Amino acid sequence: MNTQAAARVSRPPTNEHSRPHGLRDLSLTEMGERFSFYGMQSILAYYLIYSVKDGGLEVADTTAVGIVGAFGAFVFLTQIVGAWLADRLMAPRNLIAVGGVVIAVGYLTLALTHGMVPLIIGLVVIAFGTGALKTSVTSAIGHLYRDRPAEDRDAGFAYFYTAVVSGLVAGMLIVGFTQSRWGFQVGFLLAGAGMIASLVNYLRVMRSLPAETAVVNNPLTAREVRRSAIVALGFCAILAAVIASGLISVDNINLVAGIAIVVVFTAYIVRIVGADTTTPVERRRVLGYVPMWIAAAVTFGLTGQIFTSIPLFINDRVNTVIGGWTIPEVWISAIGPISLVLISAMMARTLRTSQFGKSPATTKYAIGIGIAAVAFLLLVLTDLWPEGRVVSPFFMAFCMIVSGLPEAFVGPIGLSLATRVAPARFYSQMVALQILSLGAGSVLAGQFGVLYTMFEPAQFFGLTAGFGFVAVAVLRMFSRRIEANLTASA
Repeated sequence: MNTQAAARVSRPPTNEHSRPHGLRDLSLTEMGERFSFYGMQSILAYYLIYSVKDGGLEVADTTAVGIVGAFGAFVFLTQIVGAWLADRLMAPRNLIAVGGVVIAVGYLTLALTHGMVPLIIGLVVIAFGTGALKTSVTSAIGHLYRDRPAEDRDAGFAYFYTAVVSGLVAGMLIVGFTQSRWGFQVGFLLAGAGMIASLVNYLRVMRSLPAETAVVNNPLTAREVRRSAIVALGFCAILAAVIASGLISVDNINLVAGIAIVVVFTAYIVRIVGADTTTPVERRRVLGYVPMWIAAAVTFGLTGQIFTSIPLFINDRVNTVIGGWTIPEVWISAIGPISLVLISAMMARTLRTSQFGKSPATTKYAIGIGIAAVAFLLLVLTDLWPEGRVVSPFFMAFCMIVSGLPEAFVGPIGLSLATRVAPARFYSQMVALQILSLGAGSVLAGQFGVLYTMFEPAQFFGLTAGFGFVAVAVLRMFSRRIEANLTASA
């Protein structure tokens, strides 16, 4: 980093509460990545189940939802790898650029090819690129606010979150519309273009980011580099052999991803709880966090079905023609995230100023899971329509509005909870574990998608709603014990 750039970064802002230089561009980078990611993910299930004549791969519904679930899980698993790379091998500033290039290559692979093998290759490349980029962007924003008061930091991350959700919604709407008019390959190409545009902007400003983003905090020694390379190559060789043997295939990859997440989560918890530096009080808090992590995974497993079972239902039963115009199927699924955007600001204000904000985390989680269960209970009513694609798109839109609300009660609360109970030495790891609950939810959503193919839709929606209500009951049953552990003091 040159001295002029360093001077620009270190110079205090004219207004103490102004947004620091670099926040807008980092937010735009993340918004472009989310536009690409959710734009692609919103059409992925349709790409897998559509006939070859319609541009799809025409695979079995169970295989399709398994792939979608596994991909979501793999993306969150790779963020742990990305965090390690940023801490040990490559400065976050450079890792963002590398991740962006890798992601763009993945989308171009999807856009310029057709078939299951190039699809899997493209998804794996995108997952690794996302793991490299996302953790480093969040880290860089933290450095922007290193000398700012807490309220400025909160406002900065709120600005960042708004950009993220905006990219999510725009990606689902625009890529979904593009796919419905010009096909899947053009949709994938547009997703890649979004990433390339944000990458170009980032490369223009990356050298003006804080000097800390150009530093590897705990660099590997030459011996550790060699050892890490050997371990990585050995892992890849073993994985390739397992895949070649047929033990891992597109039919069971979602289950494999779920097992990997459980192993990683368990290993982290055992390490944190068993560490000599973890006090008895901290140990109780971390153990209290475990059921909350499971509850978060259940919530994301219910809401994440907008990418698994819901596309299958829309494709089979929902009338998408309104006034002679066929609306893109993806748009119906996108209504959930739109409702989340609209409620997020209100929830932030409510949590800050009302008595509800002081409610236990278990209460907020229970409300979130309960709302998700209600959304599926409403979907049972679609059985009132006759066979065929005749279910009202307006009723479906209402159900999606309800389904988008639960994350507002769980997502930000979970991140806050993880940072509150984390032992100082394991602060970043606890945040990573909370993010990993999204991956567990993706696996669960994939498994729900498989179950959808085994029942009539109304039966499936009723069973799913029942699962949600049972989860609420269990959480409420143990809430006092959980809260006692989460709020333990010396």
